[in-house]
Amino acid sequence: MQRGPFLWFGGKPGEPLPDISSFAVAKFTRANAEGVKKERPNQRRIRRAQFEELANFDDLVTRMFGEFVAFSQAV
Repeated sequence: MQRGPFLWFGGKPGEPLPDISSFAVAKFTRANAEGVKKERPNQRRIRRAQFEELANFDDLVTRMFGEFVAFSQAV
């Protein structure tokens, strides 16, 4: 079974996420009784173009945890 592609938004393992404060604040999808869609202050809208496409699961794991070093090579 094939999985992917995966979308990645982040830095190297151990580094913080990129700054998202410049992205638009997300809004609720449903309006309140007055017909207003309120903002969701702790969520941002990040365009797909901001993500990096990773072809397969191995690439995703490498982005998350770094390069794999076999135990026999590390000793």
